Amino acid sequence: MQRENTLICNYRIKKAVGYGGTSTVYDAEDCRTRTRVALKEIDPDSIEERKSAFQKEGDILSRLSHANLPRVYEAFSEGGFLYLALEFVEGKSLEETLFEPDVLSESTVMEWGLQLTRVLAYLHSQNPPIIFRDLKPSNMILTKKGTLKLIDFGIARRYVPGKPMDTLIVGTPGFSPPEQYGRGQTDSRSDIYSLGVTLYQFLSKITLADGMFYLEPIRKLRADVSPQVEKIIARATQIERNKRYQDAEEMGADIQKYMETSASAAPQSVGRSEEVPSPWGPWLQTGFLFLCSLLVLVGLPWALQNFLRMPFHLPQWFPAGGALLSLLVAAGYLMMVRRT
Repeated sequence: MQRENTLICNYRIKKAVGYGGTSTVYDAEDCRTRTRVALKEIDPDSIEERKSAFQKEGDILSRLSHANLPRVYEAFSEGGFLYLALEFVEGKSLEETLFEPDVLSESTVMEWGLQLTRVLAYLHSQNPPIIFRDLKPSNMILTKKGTLKLIDFGIARRYVPGKPMDTLIVGTPGFSPPEQYGRGQTDSRSDIYSLGVTLYQFLSKITLADGMFYLEPIRKLRADVSPQVEKIIARATQIERNKRYQDAEEMGADIQKYMETSASAAPQSVGRSEEVPSPWGPWLQTGFLFLCSLLVLVGLPWALQNFLRMPFHLPQWFPAGGALLSLLVAAGYLMMVRRT
């Protein structure tokens, strides 16, 4: 259905910017405030589970406020369609980086990881805790300022203590932990597993398969990855939850420690290689100083006598003496430079 330039409630549609199953996301403008928004629409023919997930997404996000989450302005329905007006996040999906030819640097990936541990810690600190359950590159947008925004809370759920397993088996193959396949209830450690797999994919750029719970050590795929980062990822992606990081703060602390260690080991001048001084530099400087001294001590008096007819007489030894004095000045300068 073409929606461009149509008015839905108080929002004027500009263009569609994303599609997903029975939902569409539009770039739109709030006519009341002139604010640019992302207007998410779900088809009225969607199954009840989809509608319920859509409404739950709006309900969860409307109660949250964090730098790494989009703001929710309002939820409403019109003409049988359900709508969610969200902050428009301008940037690129991190899924795009997986198809770019350049290798992602370890420091960049771990900076993203640190941001993600912070937003997960915030979600897990809610009462009851909110489990995202679908952490993956396509659900992350990187803004121009370098801030990650976590999007699509469609299958997020609130943790229920004592519940043996999730009501619905949902998630993304390759990123979901074993317990998300009906082997138990997902909890904060399930999101940590997905985060570990996400960091693993950023560094390796391999395609993850369904049921791929065993991941080769990352340094077998990329030898330049540090042992510290390999250890962080390996612990986050343990099959048994009790062997993973037990909360996002713990994982974030290890990532922070890695970043501080790598920063102290890096050269002080960031972004440019250290310049190696040329061995010819002192000699060229000395030669230039010699010529300048010769010009002042010999050339200037000679010019005054011959061109300006100044009434003084230069002795015959003067040119040789001036040259010798210039040579001594230059030699003294060279010795001083070589000592430093």
